[in-house]
Amino acid sequence: MVPKEVSHSLYDLYKTLKNGHFSYVCNGVFSVGINDVLLSFAEANLDYSEQSAKLKKRVYYILVESLQNITRHQIIEKENEANAGLLIQNKEGTYYITTANTIVNTNIDDLRKKIESINSLSEDELKALYKQILAEGDMTDKGGAGLGLIDIARKSGNKIQADFVPLDKNHTQFIMQACINENKSQDCEGCDLFKKAVQLHLRIANTNLHFLHRGAFTAESLQEVLKMAEGDIRSIGDKDLAGKGFYIIAELVENMMLHADMSIDGGKSGVLAIGKNKACTTYYFTSGNFVTKEQKERLSDLLSALSKKTREELKQMSQSATETVGLINLYCRACRVEYFFDDAFDDYSFFTIRAELDIA
Repeated sequence: MVPKEVSHSLYDLYKTLKNGHFSYVCNGVFSVGINDVLLSFAEANLDYSEQSAKLKKRVYYILVESLQNITRHQIIEKENEANAGLLIQNKEGTYYITTANTIVNTNIDDLRKKIESINSLSEDELKALYKQILAEGDMTDKGGAGLGLIDIARKSGNKIQADFVPLDKNHTQFIMQACINENKSQDCEGCDLFKKAVQLHLRIANTNLHFLHRGAFTAESLQEVLKMAEGDIRSIGDKDLAGKGFYIIAELVENMMLHADMSIDGGKSGVLAIGKNKACTTYYFTSGNFVTKEQKERLSDLLSALSKKTREELKQMSQSATETVGLINLYCRACRVEYFFDDAFDDYSFFTIRAELDIA
C-alpha cells in the first residue's frame, strides 16, 4: 500500500514542506554513492541561489560533514533498511541542515554531554579543541572523537540543536540541526524550524519515502532532479526497470513544467516524491503542482480517457501527439497511474499524479 502522505494527500505534504521552508528531504540508507549524488544536487541548487560565495561554501562544507556523520553512524538493522534522514530548509537566506540517525540508548548520555560541551565553547575554544584532539590522536573506530560535531559548530558559528526521540527499549532517534547564515553571530537557537524538521522526519521515517523535492522546476533543474532520482532507482538492479523508472520521473517533471500554472523563482512550483511500498515490491513516483480550474477539467478528461486505453492504443497515440505525449508515455511505461485533484485556493486546484512500477 502506498503511504497516505504520498497519495491523494500530497497537497497536505506540500503545504507542510512550504510552511517549514523545506527544499528537499531524503530518508533511508545513505552510502558514499548516494552522498555524492546528493552533494551534486545541493551544489547545483546553491549555484542557482543568490547567496554569497562564502555562505555557499560553508553550507556545502557542513552538508558534506553531515552526510559523512550519517554514513558513519547509521544503524542498519535489516538489509537496505535504516531510519537515517537528511532535511534541508532555507528561510530568507539562512540554511538549516538537519540529520537523523538511530543510535543505541547507551550512547545517549555521552552524545548529549558532548553537544552541550561544544555549545558552551567560543569559536576560538572550538578551534583549540579541534587541534587538541587531532594532536592527541583520540580517534574512534567510527572515524573521530566528535570532530565532525566540533567542525559543524565551528563552520556554522551557531549552536547545534539536538533532540532524542525514543524508538524502543534499545534504540533512540538522534536528530540534530546546524544553522548557517551570513552573520555567524546570529543565534538560531529556539527557531521553530527545528521542531518542524523533527516532526517531518518522524512523519515520513516509516513510510519508505526516499526523496522529496519542493521548489521551482525549470529546464535547468530538471537535469539535477533526474540525476538525484537516478541515484535512488539504481537500487532496482534490473536495467530495464531502472530505465523505465528514470523515464517516468522525467515525464512527471516535464509534465509539471508544462501544466503547472503557478510560478516561483523563475520556475514552476511543485513537489516530487519517490519511494517504495513496505514490501519493497513497488516503486512509486509522485508529482504535484497547481493548475487552474480550466486546466483541471481538461486534464481530468484526458487522463480519464487514457486510463481506458490499451498499451497498443497508447503507443499509437504517442506517435502523433504533441503536448500530451508525456502523459501518454507515462501510461505506457508505468504499471499503474492514479491522479487526484485537491481544492487549493481561489481558482486553483492541486494536481497530483502517481505512477507505480513493480520491481518484484
